[in-house]
Amino acid sequence: MVTIVSLTKMGLYSWRLKYSSDLPEPMFYIYLDGNLIAETQQTEYSIAIGLDGDSVIEVLDDPDTPLQIFPGKVRLGWFFVEGTDYYRIDEYVDSAWLPRYRMPENGGYMSWRSRFLEDGQTHLFRIVPVGTNGNEGTQRQFSVLMCRRPDVPDVNYSYQKADYQVTGSLTPDATGNYFVAGTYNLKKYYRRADGAYYIWWYAGPLGAQWVISNELGVVGWLRGSMDIEGPYIPYGGGTSGTATVSAGDTGDVTIEEN
Repeated sequence: MVTIVSLTKMGLYSWRLKYSSDLPEPMFYIYLDGNLIAETQQTEYSIAIGLDGDSVIEVLDDPDTPLQIFPGKVRLGWFFVEGTDYYRIDEYVDSAWLPRYRMPENGGYMSWRSRFLEDGQTHLFRIVPVGTNGNEGTQRQFSVLMCRRPDVPDVNYSYQKADYQVTGSLTPDATGNYFVAGTYNLKKYYRRADGAYYIWWYAGPLGAQWVISNELGVVGWLRGSMDIEGPYIPYGGGTSGTATVSAGDTGDVTIEEN
């Protein structure tokens, strides 16, 4: 049986989860909103949860099926638009478009999670790119049928392939799928799907090389090469184990209503 020892807020979106088990040398299975996000033997794990919160975290010490989760939110995703200063996310409520969020342009893959949506209804959202001159670009609209139970919505599932994946027996656990998230030190950098780790280009006293770490500018695993793919050796931040970066595997799921 797993006992949750503590859940500590470490940053704006990041939390540190500590737990224990009464089994000898257990493997822990960590679920977020019903989705398996990690398998680890470590007794703590960093997790990213948005400011709108409302997520369910479950830690098991056997591969049993977790609690059934009926998600009440939707995550919208889109790629950046050249010349955009920020994106305005609007929701159509009572015959009018209401602004819900303003997201700065970061030059990569953008995503936003909605509020908790009413069940049995179709919800409309739109993404509006706004330039530095204040002019609005071509908007993109999303129609979401929220049907948590008992029927499954008639939808198409498509999968966004990750740019890179990190594998290895690592402490802390930096494994997973990584997606382009912007530019850092004049090169693209990549963020893990849960936002907890990064692959980025280092240009400092240690020489130009690729880095894996939980924060841009802080060294974790190093690869002394121009090529992002290959082995990374542990260097700082309590890291151990050799990390390997390779071409990405299947990553985020996009759901579209038929």
